[in-house]
Amino acid sequence: MPRGTIQYPAISPEFYQKVVEGDVAGYATVTRVGFHPAVGTTSELISTAAGLTAPFMPTVATKIEAVSASANDTAEGTGVRSIQVTGLDASLNEISEIIILNGATPVTSVQSFLRVYTVISISCGTYRGTNAGNITIRVVSAGATILVILAGQGSSLSSHFCVPARMTLYLHWFFAALEGSRNVSLTFWLAGSADVVSAPFVPALAAARSGGTGAAFEQNFGNIVATGIGEKTDIWLTGAATSTTTAVTVEYSYILKTNT
Repeated sequence: MPRGTIQYPAISPEFYQKVVEGDVAGYATVTRVGFHPAVGTTSELISTAAGLTAPFMPTVATKIEAVSASANDTAEGTGVRSIQVTGLDASLNEISEIIILNGATPVTSVQSFLRVYTVISISCGTYRGTNAGNITIRVVSAGATILVILAGQGSSLSSHFCVPARMTLYLHWFFAALEGSRNVSLTFWLAGSADVVSAPFVPALAAARSGGTGAAFEQNFGNIVATGIGEKTDIWLTGAATSTTTAVTVEYSYILKTNT
């Protein structure tokens, strides 16, 4: 599927390439992909954890658990044996943890997470294999679902990200692909000050909206890029179809700057 790159004045092609090559200290490039297999007429988070209207954004860090729908996703199984969960701790610093799966028996994390935005498979029992069943990341004791690795996919795909403490995010480009010639309205949400956990809270704002018809479209979010998106800001996309249910993929690339 053809795709163009939208450049913004804040991020020149030359500067972006230098960051990609690791030539600019304190900067890193990241691409985040979200996928929803069946967006309906009710607005939902673009994530493989279908059915959520917004990301999991608690006010207190909590332990999580991982569980698979297949007994083959276990420490000695033929499916995925271990996964890496990445998110933020109570101070909104990025943390990661490796969890060894035990099939349909939930395995609890050692660390507590305030945000969870990426889960990837890191070991497997079959050469070039992947997860045999859906792997669900949820709050401990069969609590709320946070992320899902769909069977055979190997990683979660969620549009949600939270800018870690002492970092600034600069958007580079945005791309969306729809299933067939369907019509979907996408909303790009921002909510700052994730560490403000008592009223008055910082509200979520619809920073940009886009309606797309057809197999693919791109959107210029230059109004967000000009000043960057500050630390401790949650970012996510929701979508709603006009009529026919459709699969939706969103992808956005950004630069993360470490603030000194």
